[in-house]
Amino acid sequence: LYYAYNYFLNTNLHLTYCLPKIIAYMETILHCRHKSVKQTAHPFESVYVSFYKGLGAISGAMLLGDSEFCAEARVWLRRMGGNMYTVLPYAISSWDGFRKNCLTEEEVYINGEEGYDGSVAKSLKYKLVYDNGVFENRRKKLTRVLELLRADEKINSIVQFDPVVPETNIVHGYLRMSYDECMAALEKVELSTGIRVLSRVRSNNNGISRESSSCGDARIQNFGCRFEWTMGESNSLIEDGRFLLGWNKFAQVGSEGE
Repeated sequence: LYYAYNYFLNTNLHLTYCLPKIIAYMETILHCRHKSVKQTAHPFESVYVSFYKGLGAISGAMLLGDSEFCAEARVWLRRMGGNMYTVLPYAISSWDGFRKNCLTEEEVYINGEEGYDGSVAKSLKYKLVYDNGVFENRRKKLTRVLELLRADEKINSIVQFDPVVPETNIVHGYLRMSYDECMAALEKVELSTGIRVLSRVRSNNNGISRESSSCGDARIQNFGCRFEWTMGESNSLIEDGRFLLGWNKFAQVGSEGE
């Protein structure tokens, strides 16, 4: 939770306690060292749970906190144009994503009425139960891919991932090249291989110094741009070797531009 805690602390977000199913979902995506979301949330006053990351919803999040905090948030939601009609599409897509990614059908036999001979007929029905398998498999997939990338010296020279070992199906990445160099390299790799290595890369302006991060690198290093990398529904179907191929070519092109 290195980057999660820094995100919460640096943006002064207030924290939360969650509804049962949302708690289970958060505990899955966090995959943290804590035993529960309550333990993770304890230092804070409120939290929001993103619905488009992982669940693949249109957008939006669930804001959680004490009753006074949520009452004030509802006022501001209304002031910003949020009501049943404007929020409903987001709510529907969020619930749909939750059903697809976090729920599975379980067979249940229900006793029917007793017959004249004393026998009881049973009918087979299905109920939805929470299953963390989807996100756990995505975390494992991301872990395997990062291990491949770290083993490649050229790739390792241009990128640093945080945390080194994923605690969920998302990591932060920092590139040792400028934003313009990065975008040019990404375009060149996509044209030559058909592989889009990254999307939504952000500039660090003049570069940010990261000292003694969870990556274990005690040196002060400058990174020209950064990104979030999520192992989601689509890219989790890509073979591990394709990631290695794309990143290797990206590192090669990026090094040539230095």
